[in-house]
Amino acid sequence: MWAVLTFVHVYLFCFVVVLWSLSRSCLLEDTDTLTQILSYHVVGGAVRSSDLTDGQTVDTLAENADVNVTIVENSDNSTTFRVNQAQVVSPDVMAFNGVIHVIDQVLVPAGFDAAAFLAECQETSSPSASPVPAATLNIAETAMLNEDLETLVTAINAADLLDELSGDELLTVFAPTDGGFEALPEGLL
Repeated sequence: MWAVLTFVHVYLFCFVVVLWSLSRSCLLEDTDTLTQILSYHVVGGAVRSSDLTDGQTVDTLAENADVNVTIVENSDNSTTFRVNQAQVVSPDVMAFNGVIHVIDQVLVPAGFDAAAFLAECQETSSPSASPVPAATLNIAETAMLNEDLETLVTAINAADLLDELSGDELLTVFAPTDGGFEALPEGLL
């Protein structure tokens, strides 16, 4: 299922981990929802930024969910890439099993109601007590070495996706930074 993937920070399309404090534990405890959100950040195949086109719709590993790519040529001749509303802040981080595009926020699949999820979670859950050169490393290892992807790595572990992101299949991951996760509504993650 997790063949060649792109991970944002090694082409994995858009990890969504909701809220940080109390509600952070809610999503980490609901591994089905967490897996759906994280799968929304992964695309099959190694997709480099040069492979993307403006207006492109890309299928993710999440069920019936795709992301939209926007490419803007800036006045200084630089190019800005967006995946849905998230800006790609570091494209084309290479790993032996794919590519990571680091993005500035968590991608949330259409139809995911964070407020309703959080309300239900807070009613039913108790607080949790626990809160190298890229081309030679796999996606998971590459993410683990990036200090700004600690929340994503925590989410990968909580969703039990470490093995899938460590294999030989090529993947693309859109990896939200810790700042992207912190921007989620409080209590969601």
